[in-house]
Amino acid sequence: MSSLRIILFAWVTSFLIFGGIYFWAEMSYDAEAVKNAEAASKEKPKPKLAVKAVSELLEEDEDGSLLPKIAEDGRRPFDVYAAEVQPSALNVPKVALVINRLGMRQRDITYAINELPKEVSLSFTPYASDLSRWAELAREQGHEVFIELPMEPLDPEKSDAGNLALTTGNSTADNMRNMRVVMSQMSGYVGIMSTHGSRFTSQRNAMRPIIDELKKRGLMYLDLKTTNYTQGPNLAATEQVPMAYRDIEIDNDKNPVEIRTKLRNLEERALTNGFALGVGSSKLVTMRQVSAWAKELRAKGILLVPVSAIASKQPL
Repeated sequence: MSSLRIILFAWVTSFLIFGGIYFWAEMSYDAEAVKNAEAASKEKPKPKLAVKAVSELLEEDEDGSLLPKIAEDGRRPFDVYAAEVQPSALNVPKVALVINRLGMRQRDITYAINELPKEVSLSFTPYASDLSRWAELAREQGHEVFIELPMEPLDPEKSDAGNLALTTGNSTADNMRNMRVVMSQMSGYVGIMSTHGSRFTSQRNAMRPIIDELKKRGLMYLDLKTTNYTQGPNLAATEQVPMAYRDIEIDNDKNPVEIRTKLRNLEERALTNGFALGVGSSKLVTMRQVSAWAKELRAKGILLVPVSAIASKQPL
């Protein structure tokens, strides 16, 4: 073999070897970053969320019911009841997921609490009973919880928000009364999640007192984003209220294949924006898909985090 051929062969071989190493390093970077973040979390453990309702974060309403409040030392329910978060590696995409409409079927609540990863946040309807007990059981397993605040939809005949719904036809006093009733249904939640609401959330004047009340009580606002005209996230950002909004509804089609497709879409959103939030209902078919999907995220270089971990980080 001539010296020229030897030099050329050595150059090509080196290119393939080092190029392969670089390609492998690039492909494995995100997964390695997730692994490093998880290792760091063991070295620097953070306090776990409070399991029992903290008395300093509660006050009595006029009727004797208990409402959340900011403690005299400045602690907010948002801070105290937020779930544990692993220290985040730089440039690691993060996905948060909420299972909502919990409370009406014990089988679904039990599955959500015991079978879903603790990073999945749980949201409860105010129309269910025994919510404080369920919320406490959820926190024991590491889940952070939300209470749902029904709001007036565009078409009430097709989407009934119930008798506690905030409506544009109500006075502000009536809406605030309904909001207090909802907030008193359980304790130990990080914030409220709007439901229905496509008409109400689009009205800035209607939403402003709601955001003001959340700021006063140290709670997060989670917008279901049933309309692109929602005023909630922008108002919350202006008032420095922790907020997040739904990027993708993962199970508007209850077909398992479609749910998995929506979960992949959620991953893509996180890879593009750095953060993504999905919401799914408490149907067993949905939760089973979520359980299987969550096991695959680490290998893809994506962190599953509670909703509070991406508060006020999504683009407006």
